[in-house]
Amino acid sequence: MLSAFVSAQVAVEKIELEGDVYTVCKNFPKQILGLYKYQGKGDPIVELLADGTGTFQRHDVAADAINFWVDCDEKGVVREYGTAPYIRYTILYQYINDGVYGIKAGTYGLMEASMRPDLGLVIILGERHKALN
Repeated sequence: MLSAFVSAQVAVEKIELEGDVYTVCKNFPKQILGLYKYQGKGDPIVELLADGTGTFQRHDVAADAINFWVDCDEKGVVREYGTAPYIRYTILYQYINDGVYGIKAGTYGLMEASMRPDLGLVIILGERHKALN
């Protein structure tokens, strides 16, 4: 198993998104936390903090504040997809405030964090990355 987790206490939540119910928790794999920059250089960014808050920025606009969780089973075990060492995690996020393009506070979305040890990177949305640590 590739993951080292931030917290031993796990509170599992169920969140509905587009007709599907996700079980999620804040038992984050340490390697997904941090600041992801567009092509490793700058804006737009995604930032995921250990407390489950962060920012999500779309192209050419200011960053929006988010809460986020990671997909897990009913016992709080984080689901890993793929074959080691190329593991992926599903991240469910929620806008804290009304955002650009008419996004309303409370709106949920999904993104994926992909471990790429061959490149030394963690990649989100295929274009934002940070060093794999």
